Amino acid sequence: KDPKISVFSEEEMKMLDRVIAKYGNLNGKQLEDLTHAEAPYSGTKLNEEIF
Repeated sequence: KDPKISVFSEEEMKMLDRVIAKYGNLNGKQLEDLTHAEAPYSGTKLNEEIF
């Protein structure tokens, strides 16, 4: 199913384009490794909420 991009504003589409340009070449595991290396995740104990 094609995405319904009409629900996004022009500003939101520009943001999505920037995110895709920066991270679009990464696979799921690479994205997971990237986000899990950040301090809020790595500094949180198991089952503790991340704020």
